[in-house]
This record gives sequence, structure tokens and C-alpha cells, in this order.
Amino acid sequence: MSRLSVKLGGRSSATSNRAKSRLVLESGAIQTGHKYAMATAQTSGWLQSWRASCLDPARWPLLWQFPVRRLNCYVQLYVWYTGGVRRPKNPYRARGGKAQPRSSVVAFLDILGFQELVRTAYKDGQSHQLLEKLRKALREAREHLEAEDALTASGDATWGVKVFTDNVVLGIPITGDGELDLGLAFSLIGLYQYKLVQHGFFIRGGIAVGELYIDEDVVFGEALLEAYDAESRLARDPRVVLAPSALGHVQRDMCYYASIQDTPHDNELLVDVDDQVFIDYLMVPLDGVAPDQSYFDDVLNHKLTIEANLRRFRSEPRYWNKYAWAANYHNLVCGHLQFDPTKYGIDPVDLQPHPRKLHAVYKKKPGRLILRRSGIEVARRHDLAGSEPVPDA
Repeated sequence: MSRLSVKLGGRSSATSNRAKSRLVLESGAIQTGHKYAMATAQTSGWLQSWRASCLDPARWPLLWQFPVRRLNCYVQLYVWYTGGVRRPKNPYRARGGKAQPRSSVVAFLDILGFQELVRTAYKDGQSHQLLEKLRKALREAREHLEAEDALTASGDATWGVKVFTDNVVLGIPITGDGELDLGLAFSLIGLYQYKLVQHGFFIRGGIAVGELYIDEDVVFGEALLEAYDAESRLARDPRVVLAPSALGHVQRDMCYYASIQDTPHDNELLVDVDDQVFIDYLMVPLDGVAPDQSYFDDVLNHKLTIEANLRRFRSEPRYWNKYAWAANYHNLVCGHLQFDPTKYGIDPVDLQPHPRKLHAVYKKKPGRLILRRSGIEVARRHDLAGSEPVPDA
């Protein structure tokens, strides 16, 4: 079936086609992993037999005590390097190790407000706690980004990743028309956002399409510059936005479908009020499946995290506005999924969408000015300067 006929077949055909293509990409990893498991089992069995039949414990006590597991590891490395198992090949390197820039989907991701988090943690004496929380969050979120079994059938890595603490660069070489590669990028990035936000870390980023080279030493390419520019100039809020080059590919992909609702991208992306297109990260884990209890728990945690930050940054508009955006996005998703707004929704009152009169914010006690929300006294007359504050009843 041609690419066009598959897409015109509707959502189920298109989604199935993408799923099958991803399965083909992953099948190499499954086969390689199976081969590796067989080599490991055979090697382990051979070592056990060799040790039992050829070694006398009384004669060779030190060698006998040497852990078989460790020796097994050495033999596995030998099998690996001698071709028994193929090592994943960097998709950005040609034969002989020469650099090979490729047209790619490129993402630059950054933890929102990371510097401020670190400074505050040191100021409050909580730096060790923040470090452990960050290590755990990044370890969980990067598992699928750094998966060693994500290989093509030829043994090449499906994508390249460069990580430095709160920054991540992801490069996925484009094959064919690039729709599958964009879809893969949206899934990987959406899951990365989703997992980190469960630990209280929100992500901002940009996605571009263009030339990229990435290895263990360097990341280089025009698409990296565009992705970084989108993150720093366009994203603004905790969202991962599409740079013009990536948006152009998505728009072209939509032209091949009978309707926009049939496109897989329609389930992965949203258009914001400023016309920026961003990844719908709360919907990515569902992937068309009905939410289970763990998802309900995650959405509730998402709500509580946002509400805590809204309270924390109420007097700092630079940060508060970003979490107000996250709250509106949260409520939008809950509305689409028809979740109980009283339990899972964020109270619009907390978002204060409109300016308020002074009398709506403050109230008077004799000679004193009190904040309505907290009951805290913020000012008093000069003739009462020496008197004790009067708690608001």
C-alpha cells in the first residue's frame, strides 16, 4: 500500500502504520537482544562446565574463588567485540568513524528555572536534598532517551543524545519523509517532560529540522541553533515548541490525510494562543489508551505541583506567569478527558486572570491594612508603629 493510500485510509490506518514502522525500527533491538541473551547463556553454561571439570578447588583456591559472574562479564565483552553481538553504531558516523552530519529532528530541552532552584536550595540549606531529587528524576526520565536497545535492524542507534545536567540535545536522523521521525521525537520528548514533571521539574524546549552531527565529544549543526533559538525566544513557558522548520514538516504531513483529525500529529500537538505549536505532553503517555489509576494519580500530582508553585511565586510575576500557563494547560487537558474538575482541576480563582480593585485585595482594621487572602498585616499608621501586630480574626 502506498504512503498516500495509507494516510487517506484514516486515523486507524495512519496510527497503525506509524506503530508498525516503529516496530520495524525496534525489531533489530529485539533480535540483537535475543542474540546477546543466547550468547550470555551459552557462555555462562560453558564456564560452569569448564570450572567443574577442569579445576580442582584444593589446587587452585584463588582461581576457584574468583566470581564466575565477573569472569562471565569478561567473556561477554570478548563476544561483543569479536562480532558475536553488534555494538550500536552512532548514526552520525560513516564507515571508519568519519563524521557524517545528517538531516535530523533536533530538540534542545532545558529544566525551567534550574539556576534559581539551585540558588534557593543553597540559601535554604537544602542543596543535598535537591541534588538527590534531581538525580532520581533525571535517572527515570532519561531511561527511554538513553536506551541502548533502541537499534535499527542494521544495528545503528535510532537516535543520538547529549546530556549535561539540566540540558538535553536529542537528534533523530530522518528517514523517508520524516513523519515517523517527528512522531518518535514527540513521543520521546513528551515522555521526558511527563516523567520530570512528576518530580516537580518543568521543561522548556524547542524542536527543529535540519542538519546535525552528534557524538560523545561535540554537537554541531544549524538545526541545533534553531532549536536553541526556539527554546530561548519562543517557548517562554514550560512547553516544547516547534521551530519554523519543524512546523513546516508537520504542516506538509497533514496535507496527505483526508482530514486533519486523522493525522497522528493532531493527537500529539496543540496550538497556543500566541500561535506557537507545542507538544501535548500530558496526552503522550496515553497514546490512544483509556487512562488507568496511575495516570489519574499523575494528573493529581501535576495539579498539586502547579498549585504549590503558584503560591510560592505569587509575588514574582516572572515565574508565576509560567506556572499560570501550566495551570491553564492542565485544566484544558482535564476538560478534554472529562475529569472531575473539583478533584483534578485547578481553581481559576488561583489564576487571577483579571486585575483587581484594591478593596478586593486588602481590608482595613483600625489603623491597619490587612491582606484578605492571608490575613497578614502589611501596613499601619505611624502613631501605631510601636504597638504589637493584631492577628486578623
